[in-house]
Order: sequence, then C-alpha cells, then structure tokens
Amino acid sequence: VGMPDWHPGGDLVAALRNPQDLSIDLIEKPEQVKALLERLQPDYFKVYDLWYEKLSQSGQPITRWLELASCSKYYIPSNDFSALISVKMYREFFLPGIIEECRFLDRSIYHLDGPGALRHLDAILEIPALDAVQWVPGAGRGGFANWVHVYRKIQAAGKGIIVYCELSDLDLVMQTLSPRGLALSIDGITCPETARRVLAEMEKWTQTNGT
Repeated sequence: VGMPDWHPGGDLVAALRNPQDLSIDLIEKPEQVKALLERLQPDYFKVYDLWYEKLSQSGQPITRWLELASCSKYYIPSNDFSALISVKMYREFFLPGIIEECRFLDRSIYHLDGPGALRHLDAILEIPALDAVQWVPGAGRGGFANWVHVYRKIQAAGKGIIVYCELSDLDLVMQTLSPRGLALSIDGITCPETARRVLAEMEKWTQTNGT
C-alpha cells in the first residue's frame, strides 16, 4: 500500500490559492504566505505520522509513485510551483520548509521537475539532510546525454540520484557517473537475456569502482 501523494509546502499553498494568485501574493502579501506555510507544516507532519504508523504496523514498507521503498520514514519532497519563481524567492519562502521536511524524514529524495525548476538545484543540494535527487527533464527535452552535467553535479554534492535512460545509454552512464548512490531505470530491456546481461555489466561496474 503506497503512502498518499501529500504535496505539502509550496505546492499545497499553490493548490489553495492557485499558482497565479500565489505568484502575486509573494509580492503583495509575503508575510501572510510565510504564516500560511508555517501553519500548514505541522499538519503535514501529523498526517504523515498517522499513515506511517498504519503502514509500518501492518508490515508495509513506505513507498509512493517513485520506484523506491523504505522501512523508515521516507518521502519525496518537491515544489513544482518553484518553476514559476526566482531563486531568491525560493530560498526566502520555500527552502526553509523543504529543510524541515528532510529533517523530519529518515530518507528523502527531492523531485526536481523540469528545466524551469533546475535553477533551484544549488539551493537544494545545500540541504544536509537530503539524501538524493530525482531529476526529470520532461518530454522532448532530450535523453541522458543532454543532462550528464546535472547528474554529475548532484553526485559531486554527495547526493544519490535516479537516472532514467535508454539501454543504448548504458555505456555512457558507466563512463560518466559513479555507481555509488545511483538507481537506474532503463528503458529497452525486453527479454530475460538482456536483463541478465545488464545485471552482469552493473555488477562488474560496481566492483571495479569499489562500491
């Protein structure tokens, strides 16, 4: 049983106000926005704990739409609204809440969605309690080769990553990234023989890199 998709913080406020009005609120009513964010954060933690207890007491791992699971407090911090605002506003209004979320959780992976949100990567990588980043370029934004620099930057900051790639990208993945803290989602594996070959290559790669 999966944990519900909560979308706390900035996305919750955007849902209550709608993104257009929230964009204006950040300029005209900044203190009210901050007050609302502060008011909502404890409620999210209470609701999360409620579901965490129900799932863990039933012997269920904690999982969501992302292809990961954990027996500890795990979730996917995000802020899709951040694609509409500057780095300065993100740091002022929403980064503190993301930091609190990561501290509250035992395991966290930030969902960074689209080039519009990529400007906030530096701020996200500064969060000590954040474990990993899921970078999603979006449809029509090119394959793995176009975003190697993003994955390398995340790994250089000591964070884990999920890499989405085609089977034909596998050699480039192994040439450019470290296997440490990396989860692969590979499209194009259509038979058991190919799957076994890929697993063998992955094992050799990790052994060679001492992971």
